[in-house]
Amino acid sequence: MTEFSTDTVEAPERSALWEEAAARSRMPHRVRFTRWPSPAAWIRHRRLERCRLALANPRLNARPIQAIATRWGFTDPAHFSRLFRAAYGIPPRDHRNLPHTVCANRQQACAD
Repeated sequence: MTEFSTDTVEAPERSALWEEAAARSRMPHRVRFTRWPSPAAWIRHRRLERCRLALANPRLNARPIQAIATRWGFTDPAHFSRLFRAAYGIPPRDHRNLPHTVCANRQQACAD
């Protein structure tokens, strides 16, 4: 399940279909994740995390925020901004403007 889900995170066009199917069906208990209420929530989190990492990447500063969001399957700018703010407590534009130091694992900012 995790392998399939990770693959769909890499392909937003498949992810949206999978997310819709997961939301409509009763997923068996064995595929529920302990931290996430549903596979769709886990996929959404992974997509937001990919956007967060891209916004922190100085090489992508010239790319519009909406282009990054669209790359990861968020086609509505207002919806993306609301989800991002709810997840990280800061709007995407403000997050992009923060000074970022990325750890070797690229998953979180390093402590000074």
